[in-house]
Amino acid sequence: MALVFGLGYVALTLAALRGGLSGAGRLAVVGFDTPCLALGGGVVLAAAALFGPAAALALVIAAAIHEFGHVAAHRAIGHDDARFRLVPLPGGPAVSDRVPARQAEDFFVALLGAGVSVAPMVLAHALAGLLAPARPGAAELLRLLAAAIACFNLVSLLPFRPFDGGRCARLLADTFFPPAAAMVAVAAGVALAVLAVHAQSYVLLLLALVALQGLLHTGRPVAAQAPMTPGEGALAAGAWAFTAAAHLAGSGVLPAGLLPT
Repeated sequence: MALVFGLGYVALTLAALRGGLSGAGRLAVVGFDTPCLALGGGVVLAAAALFGPAAALALVIAAAIHEFGHVAAHRAIGHDDARFRLVPLPGGPAVSDRVPARQAEDFFVALLGAGVSVAPMVLAHALAGLLAPARPGAAELLRLLAAAIACFNLVSLLPFRPFDGGRCARLLADTFFPPAAAMVAVAAGVALAVLAVHAQSYVLLLLALVALQGLLHTGRPVAAQAPMTPGEGALAAGAWAFTAAAHLAGSGVLPAGLLPT
């Protein structure tokens, strides 16, 4: 049953993105950024040293799937110039040189990195359960991949800059209560810092520092875009909540019974 659900979710994801799965023109390497590539390589090597080569490879796959989602989202809204970034770190070359004309499209692009990743995460969990009795080693690798996808995208959904979730939070705040839009990242960063101290977690503390640094990053102007309607905002908020809950369940933080069986 879980495998059928996983395959069905993948099929629905591909169907929803049928307008953004292909690009025109020949493959070309542009915007080569040596420091960015070196930093990305350092992250992978650190993951390999701390958690092993398999975890590092899983992290690379998770990042590639996530970036594919952003590229597909840009192309689905008509941005044919969208390009795949080998090292999708904040501050590097943009996926597209064009800013979405509407806030709803901007939210769609920001969310779809994590949104597209739900399908392969669910499928990896389903295949792991299917292979566990006969191929426990392969099942463990698939569970590792699913956990890497889930954790990578949970971080990306955090509601502060420079992560995608920060853009989503800003757009939602601008839709429902514009005066509070500038305070969203501040509140999220402070809350995360308090949680880091309470949990004595260096990882959470690092993310809190990233959140505070993100306050200096203004990003694309929201005012130049057509605003979301309250109905679109409610749908967008629900999509963010569903995506975050799916990755939270897939990460193993929530009971496994919350995943389809």
